[in-house]
Amino acid sequence: MYDKHLAGIADVFTAPSGGQVLEVGFGDVLPVFAIVIVNGKRRLARGGVYSYYEFHHPMSERMTDAGWRSMAKRPDVPGWTASFMVR
Repeated sequence: MYDKHLAGIADVFTAPSGGQVLEVGFGDVLPVFAIVIVNGKRRLARGGVYSYYEFHHPMSERMTDAGWRSMAKRPDVPGWTASFMVR
């Protein structure tokens, strides 16, 4: 059995002077493919990896896991993930 509610969120930095927090969230499990060697032969393996998000949010409205899970539209993934993700 597995938990269908995988998404989670955390405040990782607070900027009191700006009234903002940096939120880091993970959520949807995305497919990941890798070439692996099994008994000397190349094989294609498939697995899962969490999606990753980071964004600023008002300090007065800190997010909860439940709030994050219920977001209709999540922010875009950070641009630096383009070096290893295809969407």
